[in-house]
Amino acid sequence: MTGARRELCFWTELESFGAKTALVHGAERITYQDLARRADNWATETKRSVGMERPLVLLEASNQPMAIVAYLGALRQNWPVILTEPGRAAFLAGVRQAFEPNLIVRCNGRDLEKEVACTRPVEMSPELRILLSTSGTTGSAKLVRLSEKNISSNTGAIVSYLSLTAEDTGISSLPWFYSYGMSVLNTQLAVGGTFVLADHPTTATEFWELARQWRVSVLPLVPLQVELLEKSGFSRDQLPSLRMVLQVRGKVPKNVARAFKTVSDREGWDFVPMYGQTEASPRISYVPVDASLDDIDTIGQAIPGGELTIVDEDRNTISQAGIPGELVYRGPNVMMGYATTRDDLRNAHQLSALNTGDIAELTASGLFRIVGRKSRFIKPNGLRLNLDEIEAYLRRNQVTGYCSGTDDLLAVFVVGIPIMGSLETDLKEKFKLGTNQVKVSYLDQVPTLPSGKVDYRSLREMAAAQPAAPAGKSDDLLSVLRQALGVEHIDLSQSFSDYGGDSLAYLEVELFLSNSGRDVPEGWERIPIRDLLRLENDERPADGPTTRVVPMELLFRIAAIVAILANHSTRFYLGGGAYFLLVLSGYSIARFQSASLFKGEVLRVALRSVGKVLIWYYLILIFVHFTWTPVKADWWFLLGNYDETGNERTKINFYWYISALVQVVVLACIPFLIPKVRKWASGSPLAGGAVILISASLAFEYAGVMDVEAAHRLRHTIGAFQLAALGWCLFFATTKDSKIVLSFVVVALLATHWHDAAPLALMFISIGSIGILFGFKVHLKPVVASATTYLASLTLFIYLFHPFVLAVVQRFGQGPPDERWSNTSMFVATLLGSVMIAGSAQLVTQKLEPVLNRLLRYLGSASPSVGKRERKTERATSFGPNSR
Repeated sequence: MTGARRELCFWTELESFGAKTALVHGAERITYQDLARRADNWATETKRSVGMERPLVLLEASNQPMAIVAYLGALRQNWPVILTEPGRAAFLAGVRQAFEPNLIVRCNGRDLEKEVACTRPVEMSPELRILLSTSGTTGSAKLVRLSEKNISSNTGAIVSYLSLTAEDTGISSLPWFYSYGMSVLNTQLAVGGTFVLADHPTTATEFWELARQWRVSVLPLVPLQVELLEKSGFSRDQLPSLRMVLQVRGKVPKNVARAFKTVSDREGWDFVPMYGQTEASPRISYVPVDASLDDIDTIGQAIPGGELTIVDEDRNTISQAGIPGELVYRGPNVMMGYATTRDDLRNAHQLSALNTGDIAELTASGLFRIVGRKSRFIKPNGLRLNLDEIEAYLRRNQVTGYCSGTDDLLAVFVVGIPIMGSLETDLKEKFKLGTNQVKVSYLDQVPTLPSGKVDYRSLREMAAAQPAAPAGKSDDLLSVLRQALGVEHIDLSQSFSDYGGDSLAYLEVELFLSNSGRDVPEGWERIPIRDLLRLENDERPADGPTTRVVPMELLFRIAAIVAILANHSTRFYLGGGAYFLLVLSGYSIARFQSASLFKGEVLRVALRSVGKVLIWYYLILIFVHFTWTPVKADWWFLLGNYDETGNERTKINFYWYISALVQVVVLACIPFLIPKVRKWASGSPLAGGAVILISASLAFEYAGVMDVEAAHRLRHTIGAFQLAALGWCLFFATTKDSKIVLSFVVVALLATHWHDAAPLALMFISIGSIGILFGFKVHLKPVVASATTYLASLTLFIYLFHPFVLAVVQRFGQGPPDERWSNTSMFVATLLGSVMIAGSAQLVTQKLEPVLNRLLRYLGSASPSVGKRERKTERATSFGPNSR
């Protein structure tokens, strides 16, 4: 990847690429000539509204085409642009106060909103083009000033060493108010390539479907994404058009980088780790594709046109390998300088070299390796935090504190008596950190050097010795996620679904989110947890949302359990709810466990799906067996769905659903023990579900299931598995055509195999399945939505304990059916009693959650994991179409 470096002032040459596709967003496709026209029209209209020739523009850089139109329109008019994160009110306030931008531009869907914030002209250097925050997280008004030469030279250098052409298509959901995302956008536009704006993270199926649809060749990632891809067995099979994977914004562990490069070399695509800083516009170096595995953890060599050197404390150049010193970069892309006030914008180019603040050494092969950090920065989650700025923030809040830490922990040492009890929470929210990434300690006296300066080395040692931060309060989202998922340390780049959370855990978190007073984003279970935590930090609306969206799945789940209770407690036959719960079981396996199945973690999925249910189930059997009457062997061996005699007195026959559920989970897991099946199913999950559904349907015909009475036919292993397979297909049918076809399949199955079942059972299966398939939703008042979610979270416990409540109710009524008790009285008494006991059982389960999770993890580790044995050779990955 070499070539002659040239400066690319890409925004002036958009028209030269004509009708070639420039941007893709959803169904919108914008050509280069259209992009140039829109940019110029926007600028012309804006100039009239602002009333000045060269305004200072503050642009909230959302991943929307119109935001990019405004960005290019400003550049084409030589208007300096401050790029900021959308919705960051605190940062915006600081920048507005310091720089008084003339125009603030926000993207509202497909439209741009303009606010003329200041009519006083700004005196700015003719060279100035772009201003970026040095961190984007501290709220500091310190901006990096980048000139036209900075941007165009760096763009040309990146195009050169990556050998980018107009045939390349890039995709990204990375924010481009950060320099990395901005450079990816710039380089694609500079060569006339296509840039796909993704609304979904790389953990979502939709991201990879979009990448395959547009034959993406350039895939930019951050270190955590590289780690997750490597661990899950990523290969070119996921994206056949792939030409290169780019990685920047932090360091990938050497073993991960070696493994990832080994795959890339074997399959013929390039893995290109890069290094840079916003102050360098931003790329400084890259690792050549022909570098050895031993050098893959370096930052490589300087970009074309740039120069890297290492200097000692006396600023003498170090040329010997293995001797550390400060890394210094020189090149035309070094920034003009910093700006903290409006007056700084008039200054011309001030810097010829960039002292990076990183400690590096030369390798024997002449490449550069970072070995430490000189300046006071840490990079949790890959985002740079300036410790000095955090100390200044503390002082502004009347707190005498000093900061140290690592890339995993911000350690704050407060001198004197604690005066800000919520300091940890405040810092977590302010700087977008997880609960376990902030630790506040109190000192009687800060350690100092003989010179009287703060001894930060001692503080670093104290920070390194800090115990793990407390798990947090029960009202903390991260703590709720830990409890629900049964893990102590959460990878913030993964999603709830990546962790294989079950439906009960989902409802537990959903209830917490819905009670937070904020709008809960649809599909939150597939959002990286780091982004989900932002919900806690967003400003809560004063009045909260007037309504909340509740998916029909929850309403059908509640309706199913209500029908079960009504069927068992009244003189009317209202069966069908439990059969629909079997459909929901397959849907939940697909939604929450498919990623683990595709990785071969079969035992983990089985235990996660039914482990806690079975603990309660066997406790109930033991209680019944030793207090009422002996329980038949069928129920102990989970074959109760074949026991047609039952036991009316103990109600044990009501538990046939548990036996059927376990059989369904076991049958669902067995195919994923076969590597080739996993690989195929991960690429075509809907087709895999269709094969299972067809197989179950054929078994219906040829295994004599049709000869069984309708009610017991649906409880039969094959019948239950058919319903669960239908649920799997409901989740993975994402296109309009597949949904229509599956709707006809539901009708066909009802007409052929279940035609003589109870009408209510047919109604549940048909209406419930189609409601889930097409994502029907209802809008409810917040209090009703919370109550609905809470009741839905209790459904399994209601099912488990309602037989005991019913036994007590019927004894008061002198036995079933007792005409002295009305149907309504029997039903209401059973429902209320079941809900109360279920709520108590849920609280007990939550209290015992750590013990239960340790037990399940122990059982899971007692047997070899298919995923662990074969992960390196397995092609399936949770970043492919298996994640939805």
